[in-house]
Amino acid sequence: MKFTITMGMGRSTDQIGDIPQSYKDAMQALKYKIVLGENRLIRSEDISSHGIVEVYTHLGEIRAIIQSFRMQKEQWSEDYDKWFEQLKNSFLTNDEIFSLMNYLVYYTGREMSGLGKEIYNKWIQEGLPKLTVKVDNSYSLEQLRQEIKQVLTEHYEQMKQIHNDNQYSSIIRNICDLIERDYANPDLSLEMLGDRFQLNAKYVSKLFKENTGQRFVDFLIDIRMKEAKRLLTETDYSVQEIAERVGYAHAISFTRVFKRTAGVTPGEYRNGRKAKERGENDSAVENG
Repeated sequence: MKFTITMGMGRSTDQIGDIPQSYKDAMQALKYKIVLGENRLIRSEDISSHGIVEVYTHLGEIRAIIQSFRMQKEQWSEDYDKWFEQLKNSFLTNDEIFSLMNYLVYYTGREMSGLGKEIYNKWIQEGLPKLTVKVDNSYSLEQLRQEIKQVLTEHYEQMKQIHNDNQYSSIIRNICDLIERDYANPDLSLEMLGDRFQLNAKYVSKLFKENTGQRFVDFLIDIRMKEAKRLLTETDYSVQEIAERVGYAHAISFTRVFKRTAGVTPGEYRNGRKAKERGENDSAVENG
């Protein structure tokens, strides 16, 4: 009978009093088995040389992927694979990995609940049971990636078919495309979209919510804040300049929305990203 064995090894010691701590170190090392792989030796020294990435840093990635999935954007698949690559390098414990997978299951269901009865019932009756089984029975990160993606892809195709049967789905896709192109226009509104597509503004709002599961204003804010974060990270533009580039005439309004969605002010976000980059560069120099 074939079987595999994964061993955790604590720090070596010549003091009998240090053996309990060495044992604890070995057990801690085994908590990273799902990321590092089975059938191998995992040393506590290997674990301690890496900074532990908090689970919370990945929650935003999950939300972005599932929102893209919900919006029928093909990019969700590529972003999903990139996220798993990040997980491989994040050094999370087994429990932390499964907490993230359970959050993915929860958030997917939450997003499906806003897409209409037909899609949501498909998810509850078929997608959710399959996904739960896949998560519970997976033993490695790569298996989780493949199994979860298979279920999501099946449901994605079902959603696509349902949306294609909806006579207004093409209009909503065009509206979404326009918003993504013209998000920096401070005059962008439901009234403007209604005029462009010859529909009542309130009806545009209703169709948008029914087809995307998201309000127009929330969709627009998500796009603007994503671009604002990129500009804060990659450029030296002032907060006022960034505000104008993402559709806000005044920095005060921009800062208020940014803090509500990101939890910090634009300046705090920029400083935090710079501090993180300095820390990563210092760590790379030390490891080198």
